[in-house]
Amino acid sequence: MVGVTMLLIILVFSLSGYLLPWDNKAYFATEVTIKIAGLAPPPQLGVFIKDLLQGGSVLGPPTLQRFFTIHVFVLPALIVLLMYVHFRFIRAHGISEPM
Repeated sequence: MVGVTMLLIILVFSLSGYLLPWDNKAYFATEVTIKIAGLAPPPQLGVFIKDLLQGGSVLGPPTLQRFFTIHVFVLPALIVLLMYVHFRFIRAHGISEPM
């Protein structure tokens, strides 16, 4: 399960890094991504996720700052923490045999 979580974090790395060049392609791709995230099943959750990612009513400097912070500080810290947990599990249980 830890490995799957690490895979999902790698996908978030790619999404957060896509905005960082701050060109037209990155702007519109991130706008589409945020709109898709805003369509999460409970409407209140979708609106919360959209506001959390966007940092305002439109994409702008606050959005870029949030994505940069997530990309450079938060996600690497999570990956390092999960790698530690993953290696502890390997030490405790050993490498699993092929199915």
